[in-house]
Amino acid sequence: MSEKKINFVGVFEIIFAVIVILAGIVLRWKVWQTDLSFWVDEDALIRNAFGILDGKYPIWRGLEAEYSPPMFFALTKPLYWIFGLNEIAFRFLPFMASVLALLAMAVLSKKVLKTPFLFLIPLAILAVNENLLFYTQYYKFYATDFLVALLISIAVFYLSFDKMSYKQAVLWGFLSGVASWSAYSAIFYLVGIFGVLFVKILFNFSKEKFFKFLILSVSAGILTCWYYIEVVIRRTNLEWLKSAWNEIGNGYFYPHNYDDVFNLFHYHTALNFSTWQLWAFVALMVVGFVLMILKYKLKAIYFVSPCVVMLLLAFAGKYPFIERQTLFLLPMFLILIFKTGDFVDFYKNGKVFGIVSFCFLIVVANLWKTFDISYLREIWDNRQYFCMSTAREFYKHLETEYRQGDWVYSKGRDASLRIYDKDNNLINFDKNIEEVEDFDNFVKRIPLGSRVHIYIAEYPFVGDEFLKNYDFIKNNYAIIQEIKEPSGIYVLFRR
Repeated sequence: MSEKKINFVGVFEIIFAVIVILAGIVLRWKVWQTDLSFWVDEDALIRNAFGILDGKYPIWRGLEAEYSPPMFFALTKPLYWIFGLNEIAFRFLPFMASVLALLAMAVLSKKVLKTPFLFLIPLAILAVNENLLFYTQYYKFYATDFLVALLISIAVFYLSFDKMSYKQAVLWGFLSGVASWSAYSAIFYLVGIFGVLFVKILFNFSKEKFFKFLILSVSAGILTCWYYIEVVIRRTNLEWLKSAWNEIGNGYFYPHNYDDVFNLFHYHTALNFSTWQLWAFVALMVVGFVLMILKYKLKAIYFVSPCVVMLLLAFAGKYPFIERQTLFLLPMFLILIFKTGDFVDFYKNGKVFGIVSFCFLIVVANLWKTFDISYLREIWDNRQYFCMSTAREFYKHLETEYRQGDWVYSKGRDASLRIYDKDNNLINFDKNIEEVEDFDNFVKRIPLGSRVHIYIAEYPFVGDEFLKNYDFIKNNYAIIQEIKEPSGIYVLFRR
């Protein structure tokens, strides 16, 4: 009786993968525990959630400008019941999605990249990615979109349509529909995958495959189309969304020049690369796609299909192919790039293939030498690294300092006040408050002698505006009270 040999390479791969994942979880826990106040996007989304959770309108249709997939609200409901209204509770969903995404990335990367330990590199990049860490503590759908995209990618490589039974077709069709109700990213994947599968069946037609595809697509299509009609077409703010999207990139939805491509890759990778390095990345992805087609054939096309669908929609002016709207494609970009360096896998097809692939790996490593993770120390040491708003602290001051007739200024993201007035009506927010107009114009119409409360944010997005407003107040008005906050200054002054 022979003893089973221990695969030490596999054991060490698991150990290192666990270390990387735990490091990513600790970073996400640190960010999630920041306990920042809700800011304006979250404010609108939560008030929309309240209407749905209280049964004012169906879960698939909200009235506010900010909306999320129905399952996002459904999963929010038990958190709301258990913990009530507080920032950490509402942000638990994106936190968990971000954690589970690490596990999903480990599975996907290990499935595709066969060279020992190679799968750990894209996993580590995801674990410390600054954008993913930011959306860990942001009550929006970006983290859940990212997770669902990864789960669908895993299904692409583990499922086979040809081996699927009719019962399995019904099951996976239903799960596809549920996925479309869970994440916007799922719709791009489903359109791409089902479209490619349909073309394949047309070129290799059989009644069995056609009816199986019909079962699969109908069960998925009913839920997806219903969702599209209810949430997208009947949304009261659809025209507003179109106008907002058209303002991005001067009306261009797609990377229409070098700067667009550069900015998009810089956002995804956080690399400070040169022109040649950028196009080297693009070339590597193309090569990686070709190599994946040689190995995985049609599954490789399924894998990249959401990117193609999004680009087509962008060229048609229907959806912006930009930054956070494409963040869920990052795993695909990383897999394609690092597949070119999967030399052990390609060595099986010949020594030349293995040597060329090893050279590609050296090129990829050289491209990533500018990867700067110094921000991790800032995240760890500075509780306010991702701070966007301190509305909660501002409201505490208002509760004690507000008098009838006072004026309040809240410019957009600076302070999301309405969500913190749910139990207390000390302030009539229908009067004497401004959330849009520029401060210097706003203050001109305030009666002389009136008291004005303002939170002046100094987070990176406003910069010069912070200094302008603060200097304007100091030079023109009598300051009654001034309190320094983590990301700005609360000022009470008299007009």
